[in-house]
Amino acid sequence: MYVDEQTVNFAKLLIKKSACLPVGRLLKELSTSGFLFSTELLKILGHPLGPSKGHKSAKSYLLELEKDQIIEVKNANRPNEYICFSKKLNGYFGINVDAEKLETRRQLLTFQEVIISDFLERWKKMNILAWNFNKQNHISQELEKTFKIGDCYVDAFGICYVSGIAKETTTKKKPSYIVINSLIYRNITQLDIDGFENALKIIKYKHKGNVIPVLIYGNPLPKDVFIDAKKSGMILISA
Repeated sequence: MYVDEQTVNFAKLLIKKSACLPVGRLLKELSTSGFLFSTELLKILGHPLGPSKGHKSAKSYLLELEKDQIIEVKNANRPNEYICFSKKLNGYFGINVDAEKLETRRQLLTFQEVIISDFLERWKKMNILAWNFNKQNHISQELEKTFKIGDCYVDAFGICYVSGIAKETTTKKKPSYIVINSLIYRNITQLDIDGFENALKIIKYKHKGNVIPVLIYGNPLPKDVFIDAKKSGMILISA
């Protein structure tokens, strides 16, 4: 059990000292955004949704933070599930989460999904993506029905058979996975790049094949974020 001051100090310590770790990324973004829908927090964590050999699950992180009275999970196991700081921490950070803010964010995320859908359709028409296999996640889905790749959440993914991208074998062409994340409604930070990189490491390890990461962004990327994303091999596409 933590008294009020200990809970605040523990949260501050995690944000300050663990910024390069999943839990630090999550709390730092939470202190900026005020709340995070499940689709947002899963991308920041960059970890498998459920149990996965050698990797801590996103659910485990949330359960530990909830147990330590740092966060609260609202509308649990429903399509509009989100997390926010506990009441005592919301007061410390000066955060007020109301219905209007939740609905505004939900609409922005829904609009973001429309942009992703548009890109998927274009790439299929250009034969970059195979018509018979591509998946996109939506905020209206329950987490149990979420499409996963390598047990991780991404906004969308598909397969590519284009020569020079797909791997050639002696018998047939092995497709490459195109993994897509998008962030249009706010500025992309290093936290977002780190979360995507972490998920990519797990996906590449599990699929043992070529994985092409694509990041769709809205606002111009800061120079350091742009450079790090390019070094990671991400294809950056402006919306």
